[in-house]
Amino acid sequence: MADLKEDDPVISYLIKQEFKRQSETLNMIPSENTTSNAVMEACGSVLMNKYAEGYPGKRYYQGNKFVDSVETIAIDRAKALFSAEHVNVQPYSGSPANLAVFLAFLKPGDTFMGLDLACGGHLTHGSPVNFSGSIYRVVSYGVDKSSGLIDMDAVRQIALREKPKLIISGLTAYPRQIDFLGFQKIAEEVGAIHLADISHIAGLVAAGVHPSPLPFTDVVTTTTHKTLRGPRGAMIMCKEKYAKQIDRAVFPGMQGGPHENTIAGKAVAFQEALRIEFKTYVKQIVKNAKVLAETLKAEGIKLVTDGTDNHLMLIDLTPMGIGLGKPMAEALEEAGICLNANSIPYDPSTPFKPSGLRLGTPMLTTRGMGEQEMQQIGKWIAYVVKDSENKSLKEEIKLAVRNLCLRFPIEGMDLGDKKGKLIVIDGTDGTGKATQLNLLKQRLEREGYKVATADFPQYGKNVFADSVGAYLRSEFGNAAQLNPYLSSFAYAGDRWKASGEIREALNKGQVVITNRYTSANMGHQGSKFDSSLEREAFLNWLRKVEFSEDGFGIPKPDCTIILHLNPEMARRLVDMKSAREYIGGLKRDAHEADLVHQRRTAETFKEIAKSDSSWRVIECADFSGNVLTPETIHELVWNEVKAVLN
Repeated sequence: MADLKEDDPVISYLIKQEFKRQSETLNMIPSENTTSNAVMEACGSVLMNKYAEGYPGKRYYQGNKFVDSVETIAIDRAKALFSAEHVNVQPYSGSPANLAVFLAFLKPGDTFMGLDLACGGHLTHGSPVNFSGSIYRVVSYGVDKSSGLIDMDAVRQIALREKPKLIISGLTAYPRQIDFLGFQKIAEEVGAIHLADISHIAGLVAAGVHPSPLPFTDVVTTTTHKTLRGPRGAMIMCKEKYAKQIDRAVFPGMQGGPHENTIAGKAVAFQEALRIEFKTYVKQIVKNAKVLAETLKAEGIKLVTDGTDNHLMLIDLTPMGIGLGKPMAEALEEAGICLNANSIPYDPSTPFKPSGLRLGTPMLTTRGMGEQEMQQIGKWIAYVVKDSENKSLKEEIKLAVRNLCLRFPIEGMDLGDKKGKLIVIDGTDGTGKATQLNLLKQRLEREGYKVATADFPQYGKNVFADSVGAYLRSEFGNAAQLNPYLSSFAYAGDRWKASGEIREALNKGQVVITNRYTSANMGHQGSKFDSSLEREAFLNWLRKVEFSEDGFGIPKPDCTIILHLNPEMARRLVDMKSAREYIGGLKRDAHEADLVHQRRTAETFKEIAKSDSSWRVIECADFSGNVLTPETIHELVWNEVKAVLN
């Protein structure tokens, strides 16, 4: 069989693009996380091919010897992780799991209680547009209007009055801890079943960071993704006395054959969650969330409940207007920050135009980000929220976000081969380009790649340079000021001659890397043009002529990485006594003329990057103006290269 890239290149391309989006974006939707390669491998395994209606040892089909073992291991690990008496790992997702509980304990028209959707509940907790609110009689409880907190006395009074058969505790947009024991006592008092939906906080519960509803709660449902960091799926845990009711409700009551490949992924995730490293990770989720919340508050952003106890928080945008959630979420996405619009308690707007934003820290924490990064991210969010129409601000933050993401890469399966890639590393002086080239070559070879380097001569004179000059003159005449620049283009011809060698290496499946290539150096020289007309003509040459097959025929790089040292840092480096030892030194004094040149260089690079997705601009200083070490710069370069090779 052909692999995905050969069999369906369209889907293959879209998967790679989604991996790229996740890699270069701050994904802060609280219900999302990044699974391990091991979980993804299990989910993509041959277990996908097996039909296994029934339960381990009691299947309706033959050939279940190994899937029985897989499902039994998943059940045993879940029991150990949550101290559960009985576990069913077959539910396809969170909503079907909750539906199974309804089927087990309720009849159509029966009364149940759940947290109102706008106050932080879930669709399946009684929304009128969901099965839960249309098949059954729902009585919702909310939160206190002033504090935003669940009032347990009010919950008890509603339960005593309505006598529900089922009470749901749990959250999807409630940033504080849930009193599960209090809900269980109320349920027992009125003779109801207590269902704790811990889908959002399962990882926190497993790690002991949030109080557990087990073993005293009647039934507990959870998804296996979100903070538990497993595959998309769910499970139901319950007291042993309810085991048969739950199992019958799942199969044959609601589902047919279970997805054993996903169950294998769940088993792997449960094993990971049993390790001490997972507890450390979850504790960091909460630490990060608290720091992020405090940063937002310090920037004047209003939060529902004034903070968080878990992994998420809810921004209240009503001080700025009503129904701003969706446009604000879109503005933040333009800045490289992905979260979701969300209703707030007692929202004056409609669910289609909510007045809040929901965001969380699980996925950022999985990437290795900590409190320092949360402070910076919180400021970026606040800047955009307070000036959402500022296009240049969003573009600058998006670049900074991308550079931050490069420092904290996400884990992803190998999505492609390792053949025929041309990587260029270039940029402004003082960034250690040659050093980065050597480090990259060594690392690629350690990873098993066949690497070729193209070290072009810097000076020369031939027809290629004359062709460049002819093109530029055709755009804005035989201006005298062009002459100094043509000498800078002269050595490009010798590189052009070397292009045949590059093509030969690429055809052999090698990774070709170089730090002297036409595009980057032309962009560097092009930044010296004084008029916008000259500069635009030069950019057009780069975009349309340089790499075209019917032009000069130079192979187009798969990735051009520009290392840029901003002008302010250039000035600071020159003032440092240890500048040359620290980062390789600057070749020119940072006088005002050079600062102007550096600014134009940066503008040129960024302009090209806007129209060419293969260009990456890495600022060799962080957002606060501190110069990055060569080691940190190398990690940024390495992450870019790996993204291209994948």
